[in-house]
Amino acid sequence: MRSMTVWIIGLAILTATPAVAQIYQYVDPNGHRRFTDDPANIPRERREAVTVMPAVQSTPKASPPADGQASTEAPAPTRLTLPAQLAAEVADGDQRRAAQETLAQEGAELQALHAAIETDRNRLGGPLPASASRSQRREYHQQALDLSLRIEDYQQRVTAYRVKVDAFNAGAQP
Repeated sequence: MRSMTVWIIGLAILTATPAVAQIYQYVDPNGHRRFTDDPANIPRERREAVTVMPAVQSTPKASPPADGQASTEAPAPTRLTLPAQLAAEVADGDQRRAAQETLAQEGAELQALHAAIETDRNRLGGPLPASASRSQRREYHQQALDLSLRIEDYQQRVTAYRVKVDAFNAGAQP
């Protein structure tokens, strides 16, 4: 199985051809910048305001030898660089994805905390019966106080989380 994978990868490398692609940038109805290499993916109402990004060739062009004879050496690879604005947008996109993942993780933690609070609240139950002893009442009130403090902490964390989400969403607007 492993040798088959190596053969497939080798065949893919040998049959790879150089490619040049146009990249199109447009702003969607929500105000987000979108990039595509297929103009058919651009909504009709947005096609007038499309920016065509400069083409980048995937393989370097070979330069003829200085002495006019054919060269047997492979051309030296060149490093392709993105235009500064596009590189900044890519970096911003990476930072936004990381922030989005952090927010998603924090949201999941808050949901788990909410579920734990609900479980504890259900376990605590309703009011104590009048026949409860003094120690039972003291324990019940301590548990209720602890739960109340956890709920208060949870509410503060949810408020802080909402502020972060609002800030993240505000940053999505160009």
